[in-house]
Amino acid sequence: MAKLSVFIVVVVVVTLAVWLGPGPAEAVPAFARQYDLQCNACHTRPPRLNSFGEQFHLMGFQMPSAPAPTGSSVRSRRTGPSRP
Repeated sequence: MAKLSVFIVVVVVVTLAVWLGPGPAEAVPAFARQYDLQCNACHTRPPRLNSFGEQFHLMGFQMPSAPAPTGSSVRSRRTGPSRP
């Protein structure tokens, strides 16, 4: 009887873990949007990088020919949080 109740508890826990587990992962193409590129400019099959993507990574995710990125998140990283 004890083995059956342990088995039922394990089945219920595993079923709940699978049912409530994480959903499918989705990438956020932040750099592709920032530099107006397609994802395949840096990736062969995400998350694999091609040679351009490797160079982009080694250069600190900066493109020498692109203008400096703008936006509140970039500004706060450079100058620190804004003070009221």
